[in-house]
Order: sequence, then structure tokens, then C-alpha cells
Amino acid sequence: MPRKCDDKGRCWRSLFRIDQVLQGKRPPAVSDTQAQGLLNACKKVRFRARPAAKEDGIIAAARRLHNDPELQLRRPGQRDAMLGFFLNLFLASGLPIMTKIALIWSVCGLLATTITVLATSAPDFQPASFVFGEFINSTGWPGGVAFLLGLLQGGRSKKSTPIVVVSAEAACTEAFLEYANRLSDRQCLDRIVIDECHLTITASCYRRSMSQLAWHVRQIRTQTVWLTATLPPIYQELFFEHNKLVRPHIVRESTNRPNIRYIVQQERGLGNLCEQAACLVQSCWTRTDLFKSERDQVIIYCPTKDLVAELADMLGCPSYTAESGTEEEKMAIIERWLTAADSPIIVATSALGPGFDYPHIRLVIHVDAPSLLTDFSQESGRAGRDGEVAESIVLLSAAWQPQLGRPVAADKEAMQLYLLQEYCSRGVLSQFLDSKPDWRWCMEGDELCSVCPEHHAQCRPPTLEFHLPRPLRDETEAGQDGDNSCQYPDMVMPLCFGAFSRPGRTKWFLKHFNQSFKTCQEYMLWLGKGASLGGSRCVNANCVAALLLGELE
Repeated sequence: MPRKCDDKGRCWRSLFRIDQVLQGKRPPAVSDTQAQGLLNACKKVRFRARPAAKEDGIIAAARRLHNDPELQLRRPGQRDAMLGFFLNLFLASGLPIMTKIALIWSVCGLLATTITVLATSAPDFQPASFVFGEFINSTGWPGGVAFLLGLLQGGRSKKSTPIVVVSAEAACTEAFLEYANRLSDRQCLDRIVIDECHLTITASCYRRSMSQLAWHVRQIRTQTVWLTATLPPIYQELFFEHNKLVRPHIVRESTNRPNIRYIVQQERGLGNLCEQAACLVQSCWTRTDLFKSERDQVIIYCPTKDLVAELADMLGCPSYTAESGTEEEKMAIIERWLTAADSPIIVATSALGPGFDYPHIRLVIHVDAPSLLTDFSQESGRAGRDGEVAESIVLLSAAWQPQLGRPVAADKEAMQLYLLQEYCSRGVLSQFLDSKPDWRWCMEGDELCSVCPEHHAQCRPPTLEFHLPRPLRDETEAGQDGDNSCQYPDMVMPLCFGAFSRPGRTKWFLKHFNQSFKTCQEYMLWLGKGASLGGSRCVNANCVAALLLGELE
């Protein structure tokens, strides 16, 4: 049996000439000289090294680009961000829009192609053209911007340009990957810049491209630069995980906007919030301290499309929502608003937010309470982008109350803390959007908010943290903690109505308040006026209810 196996093995080895192959050499496909030359050539191949840049060289290039021999980096964050461009992964948070555009354009003037993904632009790139237009006009850049509309519809152009702008939706396609990888293979791609990158988290629930963008971009072997002015520190780890970032170089700068005056008004009296907003904007339009040019404009944000339509009809001005038509029709609305001499106002939903950077917005009004502080910071940040004084006003109804004792997301809790107006408005924004070393409040050089009576003389300590008041469990605990807030807010108005309907009301009101009322409307107006109860500020309605409850004891 073993012998038969050996014989069969020799037959197979003889058939396939295994012994001869093992003893000999494989016939070379090319000469040894050619093979050695190819091997040596492969050893000499090197990937194009990312150029090393120093601060002096960057400033010199930026001066040539801006045609300004005295240009300097004004902020520490600008220097760190410029040098950070020469790393593999880079995240910049809190940088103003013109700083971000300057970073992209200045560095691309030194290197090859930079692909810029605009998370806020639509597929036809009209908003992208608007964002870059102001900077292009101010610098006199002659060209070199390619919008990837035709390319991603089947074009095969291999022409390189310093900047290629693409929407987030277009970046999540196989055509974009093919184009970017072709540039990378030719070593003509320097980096991919993602602007307004916080939307990959905040908008991923309703924009599919925001959840897929990182998966597509990170397939391309090049540097990625993630730019945003709205990435709260509490979202940073989630952002890294969502976008597949490993040990990125982070540059954070204060998000403070010193030229914006933050105001919260809790409206009382006749009329709904829309009517009060209309009166407010008409009175503000005559202010010469705020509106100094025909270019100055006003944005009014409403939480629903119905309120947008109602207020726009009331003011006779254009409106803008996500359903305002095609992208061409939306851009026509914006153009008509910015060029109209008789109507400086537009009423909009949050659809007119990130990516809209008209510099001369003097006033931003929010009708009713915004939900998230990240959205509010983006929308209020449309104001004063030219550096001149601007105002952000939130109009609240008299019935608004913070949701104390209920579990809410940190973003919503920060918004309620802002609206509560117990702490500096600028300080609440800074606490949520900035890292602790950058926390601040209204100081010299900042426009005062509606909370601070005067500028703070000292910097805000990083250990000073603002919180919503702790909800009280019962009336006994309220008395022990010295809290004098209304314990039965739902009973106030029914009690007030009962007081007005009771027999002998005229004598009762004269005795306790030295007041008499001929009509219900006159009585309701009086109820909303300020008063004092137990040493705490309140309205007359609280005093009436407290007296009636005292009579029941």
C-alpha cells in the first residue's frame, strides 16, 4: 500500500514537473536589468510631502492675496488655525465666517486643490456663491472656484482649480468619490474642508447626507478640515465618534460677539406676540443709533410656518421657509428683500440660518421662545456680521415659564437658562458654546445685555457656573429655602375672575387695593401691572389670588 502511494505521488510530480520547477528559476518576463531598474524606480517613488509652512510665510502669502502689506493675524485662534492646516486632522470651532473663508483661500493660494464641502448649501450652489461672493469681491480674486454641479452630473473634466465647492448632498455620491480619488491619485488634492460641520450632528435626523458625509469623506486619503462656530464642548466627543475622527488637532476660539446686544422681553398687555413684534420692529426702524444705512436689514424668526405667514401679511414683507419654492425662487425672495427700498424686513423660519451671511443685519427678532441654544446662537449670529452694533431680541409671552424639574436635553436646558434672565445673557451663551478658559460675561468693549446693569470689571472665573433654579418639592421646603415664587400658578387667574364676579366687588377692591373697575378689560390690564408680595416682585393678579386664598384659611 505505501509503495502504491509513492508511485502515484511520483506520477503527479512528474506530470506537473514539480522537481524541475523547484530546482530551477521561474522564466523572467523581463530582463534582469529591466526588473532591477523597475525595482529601483519604485524605491525612489515618494508621495508628495505636505509643505512645511511657518507663520512668516503664511502671513506673506495672505498679504499678497489680500493686497494688504500690513495685514496681521489678529487673534491667537487665527494663528493656530493657519498652522493647523498642515496637520492631518483639524477641527476649528468658534471661528467667524470671514476668518474661516480667509483660512481656506489664503492656504489654497499656496498649495493645490482644496475641496470645500458646504453643509448648508443646496445642490445648485446658489447659497455657496453668496457666501463666497463677499470675500471674492473684497479680495479681487479673479477666479479659480469650481462648483461641482456639472461634474457630478456626468462631466469628466480633469482640469484642476485651487478651490472646488460641493454641497453635502453631492459629496455623498460615487461620482464625488471617483473625482476626489482621481485627484488624490495624481497627488493634486491637498485637503477637504467641511464648513458648518456641526450640522453632521444637529441635522442628521432630517438630512440623510449629514449622517453619511463622514463615511464618504473619510474614504479619501487626504487631510480633512472641519470648521464650525457652533460646536458646544458637550458635543465634542459625539462629533469625533460620528465623523470617525481620531486624535484631531483642535483649535477653539471664543464665540463671543461683542457687538451684539442681547435682549429678552416678556410681553404683557393687549395683542398677541405677532402684533407686538410688528409694533416693535416698526418702532426700532426709526432708531438712528441702530439703523444708519439703507443696506441695514431685519430678520424676524417664527417657530412655525403659520406664524411666518401671519406676520409677513401683517408687515407686508417677504417670507422665507423651507417650502418657499425651488432654490431659484428662494434666492429670488432673498434678492428681492435685500434690494427693496421700502421693506427692510423678512420673516422666516430656521430655514434662513446657517450659511446666510449678509453682513448688514442690524436686528434679529425671535417671536416666542426658541427651543435649542445652538439654533438660537446661529440665528442671532446673523446680526452684525459687519462688526457694527446690532441687537438680538426674544419676545416671550407673559405666560412663559421654564420647565423646572423635568428631564430635558442640555441644549434645551441652556436655552431656558438664557430666557430666564437671571444671569448675564452673554455669559449663558459662552458657558454652553465655549470651553471653560473662554467663559465670559459682559465686560468693557461688549454691548450690555438686558440683564447686566453695567460692565463687569473682572473676568468671569472659570469656576462660576450658571444653573437653572432647583425645583422645590413642597410649600414647606419653599419657606425653608426662602423661595417666594407662586406655589399655585394655575389657580391665579380663576381666582382673579372669581374676585371680579363676586357681589360687592367694588367695595372689596377699594378696601384692599384702592381701585375700582368699570369694565373687564380695564380690570385685566390692571392685573398685569407690577406689584410686590412678601418682598418679592409680582403682578397684581398674584396679590388678588393671595388675598382670596387667605380668606379661605
